Amino acid sequence: MILHPTKTVAGRQATFNANNSGISINLTHISIGDGAGAIDDTRTNLRSERERVSVYGRRVGTDQIHLDAVFDGAAAFWVREVGIWAANTLVYYWSTAGAELGYKSQNFEWLLGLDLALNEAVDGVIQITAQAPNVGLTVAPQLATVLRSLCDTNRLVLQNHYLMKEVNRES
Repeated sequence: MILHPTKTVAGRQATFNANNSGISINLTHISIGDGAGAIDDTRTNLRSERERVSVYGRRVGTDQIHLDAVFDGAAAFWVREVGIWAANTLVYYWSTAGAELGYKSQNFEWLLGLDLALNEAVDGVIQITAQAPNVGLTVAPQLATVLRSLCDTNRLVLQNHYLMKEVNRES
């Protein structure tokens, strides 16, 4: 799913002020929630925020920023809204009725990566200053077993394929 977050009224005002003062806006946090509904650019909070974490990322070009966040809270819920923050100001907001971005499982890390298109000239004042966290990815033993079985099956299919080619060549 491609996210197209909407810049909030407060986000537009902060960007305008930063552009006129020469001071950058630092995106500091991403929050996720389970509220859903139509986009409303006057929002100052998520409808039902469940978790907020530091954001990290990098500028991909003059008109794009890549953002990443790791949500590791204990709660489990469907992610139906996303907020991108500069300190206590909700700069960007995304939500949609009838769709989920994903499921945040209980006691598991949920990774969110997104590219934010900067389509306004004044967006050049937006920066990300946080460092990436040390994320350790692990594979559950059950998944490792499934992957090994798939590899074994593929190996057998290939062996059979080459054996049949050999038999056909000898005939």
